Amino acid sequence: MGSYHAGTINEAGAILGDSEIVVLEPETWLGKRFPLLAHIDIGGELSQGDWVVLLYHYDCPKCQEMIERCEVLPRMFAVQGERSRVALIEMPPYSSGRTDFAQERSASGFTWGHLDETKEWFAAIPVEILLQEGVVRKVMGPEELPNLKNRTTEAVRMVRHVRNPQDSS
Repeated sequence: MGSYHAGTINEAGAILGDSEIVVLEPETWLGKRFPLLAHIDIGGELSQGDWVVLLYHYDCPKCQEMIERCEVLPRMFAVQGERSRVALIEMPPYSSGRTDFAQERSASGFTWGHLDETKEWFAAIPVEILLQEGVVRKVMGPEELPNLKNRTTEAVRMVRHVRNPQDSS
């Protein structure tokens, strides 16, 4: 009887191992190119500009709570003159009741995307990742996210701090 090892993803986005299961460790991506870009249907968009990316599962209650808390972010960024955009990236398995993405995008201000469904991706979710030109600048896992009392203010402060570390306001 052999042993089983889940795959991982390296800095270049290549999946290591021959497993259909890939374990994600976002906390190891800080300061590096976002390794999931080639595995997300909107990876090209995410490689340019500033993004707040939320990895989620459709049936995860904590994920749904974070999506609700993030709903105001696209409008808040626009009002405050921030160039940042918000992407919600669904991890498979996907909901059987998937809706038309174009309709969701226009209605919410979010950009919606999906991880490649040929693999089973595992990560502690929800996880929020701040990207600048495709490089991971900050990662907040499920242990930090629910504790944010004012999600909007924290997101704007996080984007500003990454862009200008000397500005602590």
